[in-house]
Amino acid sequence: MSQKMLRLSRRGFLVGASAIATAGTINLLGAQPWFGDRADAANRNSDVMPFFGRHQAGIITPDVAAALVVALDVTAQSRTELTKLFQTLTQRIEYLMSGGTLAPLDPKYPPAVLASWGIGSQRIT
Repeated sequence: MSQKMLRLSRRGFLVGASAIATAGTINLLGAQPWFGDRADAANRNSDVMPFFGRHQAGIITPDVAAALVVALDVTAQSRTELTKLFQTLTQRIEYLMSGGTLAPLDPKYPPAVLASWGIGSQRIT
């Protein structure tokens, strides 16, 4: 078996060195101005989170233990029905994120709003 020599071109070396230098600089200077202060977000732990704002809610909040992603088929028959659906959904989400709770239902049946059952406003977006 012949052993091949690893040849590194000047361009390859410069690209690799530049990438390492850039990563090191960002690490030394601190990436906090770009990525936010997660420690500060942890100190602001609360059951209330603003729904409307400059940025999407939940981006700089502490990580949650679990998340759920759901895909549904919309069965609205008209643009008006679809608009009403989204308005109702927006109102419910805003209510829950402001600290609202779901009314207790008959425990024999699943909750009427499965998306928010047992979740409350735990900073999940």
